[in-house]
Amino acid sequence: MTLSKRRSRIVRVRTIEHRIAAMKQTLAEQRFCELVGVARRLEDLRASLAPRAGPIDGGSFQAMGELRNRLGRAEAELSTPIRRAGTAQEEAASLRLRARAREEGAEKLRGRAARMEEQQTALRLDANRPFRSPKE
Repeated sequence: MTLSKRRSRIVRVRTIEHRIAAMKQTLAEQRFCELVGVARRLEDLRASLAPRAGPIDGGSFQAMGELRNRLGRAEAELSTPIRRAGTAQEEAASLRLRARAREEGAEKLRGRAARMEEQQTALRLDANRPFRSPKE
């Protein structure tokens, strides 16, 4: 197997690695966005339970207060998963960038190997030509 063929195989592997890293980054971003969306919905629900002007019986007022407290706790408990998802998203982005850099490096090496093979082929062809002396 020639050097350029080996390099081409490496490029294919690096391309697949980059695609996998990009997919993982996309999944991490989606997870982060989902968690932020859930937190936003909890906040909206909690805000909608604010007491309104007008008569309210004691049981309803107590139920609304308890539900607001539960939603507040759910929001607080969601902060850790959101932070972890943000960290995972950043790590996935850096992994994708490193995979892309390795892919680009492999492409450069493949191009260099192809140029070297062309030069060696040209040298071999020149070496096989018969010697011609200038006519006198």
